[in-house]
Amino acid sequence: FMATTYKETARGYQSSVTFIPESSYRNLPSDPVGYKVPVVSCSMDGGRNLVADNSMRGQFAPGKPGMGNMSAGGSITLKSGIHSSGIILKHFCGAPVTTAELSSPTISGSASKIKAGVVRIPCVGHGFRPFTQVTISGTTNYDGVYLIQPESDADSIAIESVYKEENFAGTETVKRGAYHKLDAAAAVDKGDGKVGLPCAGHGYNYGEKIAVTGSTGYDAEFVVLKDSTANEIVVTSAYAVEVFKGTEIVAPKFFKHRFKLTEKLPSFVLQEYVPVQSADHNDPYWLTEGCKISNLTCSSSASSEGAIEFSLNITGADVRNSPEAEVETPIEVAYVNFEHSDGELRLGGERQAKVAQSSMQIDVPLDTSNGYVEGSKGTLACLDESTPTPSGSLTCHYTDTELGEKAMAGVVMDYAKCFVSKGSQLTLLLPESQIEPRGHKPKLTGPGGIMIECQVQGFQENNAYESCFVAELVNGIAEY
Repeated sequence: FMATTYKETARGYQSSVTFIPESSYRNLPSDPVGYKVPVVSCSMDGGRNLVADNSMRGQFAPGKPGMGNMSAGGSITLKSGIHSSGIILKHFCGAPVTTAELSSPTISGSASKIKAGVVRIPCVGHGFRPFTQVTISGTTNYDGVYLIQPESDADSIAIESVYKEENFAGTETVKRGAYHKLDAAAAVDKGDGKVGLPCAGHGYNYGEKIAVTGSTGYDAEFVVLKDSTANEIVVTSAYAVEVFKGTEIVAPKFFKHRFKLTEKLPSFVLQEYVPVQSADHNDPYWLTEGCKISNLTCSSSASSEGAIEFSLNITGADVRNSPEAEVETPIEVAYVNFEHSDGELRLGGERQAKVAQSSMQIDVPLDTSNGYVEGSKGTLACLDESTPTPSGSLTCHYTDTELGEKAMAGVVMDYAKCFVSKGSQLTLLLPESQIEPRGHKPKLTGPGGIMIECQVQGFQENNAYESCFVAELVNGIAEY
């Protein structure tokens, strides 16, 4: 008998997904740029149905079927990285408005003890959220890097520290992120126009922007390169011999990226790389063009662990298998995520302390039925948007009737899911929303704690953002 030859199967860990913005629907720019983003799962599919032949031909059998129209789309689940979130939002909302964050709130007044190991530092209107990483400088007793504690309020920050009496002059500052000093060691020529700056435990991620001050040959702004290690920052620079004194400052730069839902969703090509080991029939790229995100969902739970995830529903125009990529060397983003423990929910600008889980969903219906035109070979020639539906939900411990009262009174307030990781933060915001006046009654399901579930509907009537959905991302990336 003939021996069976078994072929080696493809493996998911070898695969990758790249987003490639189109210049217009189903048209790539002359020099396309791709963004390789780690995904948890990708169930994109595409193809044509066979349409049965129902003609009467004088025989007891159907005729050869015809081809239907192309249908492409599916869902993707991704981690909400402090950098990759910007890529996801760019492909949903379009390019953001980006501004550099320059504020350095000053400290004025006296330190006070909140409780053992927690100190209150007066800082009027600081604007930092709990668990934001900051650097305090200029003080006698409190210079260092801290995470802001929940005991903070609008005009003071709480830090974990041993209390020492100190009156502040108003010249001391609090700055976002971790400031470091270069080590007392030499700059290293890495070759190819790269230099290694010694900085033990710096914690900066590749792609982030930093500024060096106090050196002889390296006072400048740099982008942290992927070659960096835990104790060395690698940057692009002409090499200059220098032994650092250990007093030179490395300052992280932060930028605020504001995305908002627009009337015309951006389109893109989704490039999936799926390598196989066959000697032939081994085209590794699956390219779906004319893609738009029709739904973005973000859910979080206080009891869950690990990274927050985004779920995307995507509709595309056409799918093809190819031996070559549209973009061979996409931009890779740092794999650092916002986690469930980094999240909080805000209603009307106020932090909700009893929320166990919450979600936000932005649904934008896409008109696939009218997108086929003659001459497009059964593929979508256009993919028009319909009215979006922003919504949310929250499950919280039942402590009082405040949410129910606001629901019944039709109180309009913003609804925001907020995440903080070190100096970076992400805010998903419905600027105007109402709690549905049904479903908020407590359910008596057992002798334990009582929970209530509320549904939220977003809209746009009269808000400063002029949008029903806004996202603000603060991180070290200068541009999306």
